[in-house]
Amino acid sequence: MVVTESGAARAEPAAVPAPAGRLRRRRSWRRRGGEALWAYLLIAPTGLGLGVFYLWPVLQTAYFSFTEWGPFGGHEWIGLENYRTLAGDREVLRALGNTTLYTVLGLAGVPVAICFAALLNQRRLRGVSVYRMLFFLPMVTMPVAVAMVWRWLYNGDYGLINYALSLVGVDGPHWIADPATALYALAAVGIWTSLGYNLVIFLAGMQAIPRE
Repeated sequence: MVVTESGAARAEPAAVPAPAGRLRRRRSWRRRGGEALWAYLLIAPTGLGLGVFYLWPVLQTAYFSFTEWGPFGGHEWIGLENYRTLAGDREVLRALGNTTLYTVLGLAGVPVAICFAALLNQRRLRGVSVYRMLFFLPMVTMPVAVAMVWRWLYNGDYGLINYALSLVGVDGPHWIADPATALYALAAVGIWTSLGYNLVIFLAGMQAIPRE
């Protein structure tokens, strides 16, 4: 009840309740805000780790590549001088060529895996699970053990590969020490290591294809 200046009394208008749809939208926004807050809190540790230990070192390295450091610390901005030096260095160009060649050789493992997957996808082939386990075994083997075994196989004096070659009258090289064979020997190890993983993926895809 409200009394006016003339003394007349009139009823105060009642408060109009908010529409139900507006209340639902308000509650929905609050719920979404709470979920977003929890999502940010959960990914914060991972995001912080990536930012500190991955993103920041990459940015810092990119910045330092445009500077020159003194023998006792300190650096000065030199622009693209380091990149000009790298472009004219034959050893850098040779390293880039070796990296490209190693990548191409590593990709050769894909068609090799497809061939083995096609062989294992044959009908009435017994022991498919055993073959699959044997091919996948390098993926779960410790890298140190793999390196030690292949180092023994590639040994130029008493390695198993050179011993097998000597039986047919071939004098095998020092596979890892010889620049002519080191890159190919390492690529062979890389193909052998990744063969099992690629084979399992391709075999699963082939088995999902209808015979028709």
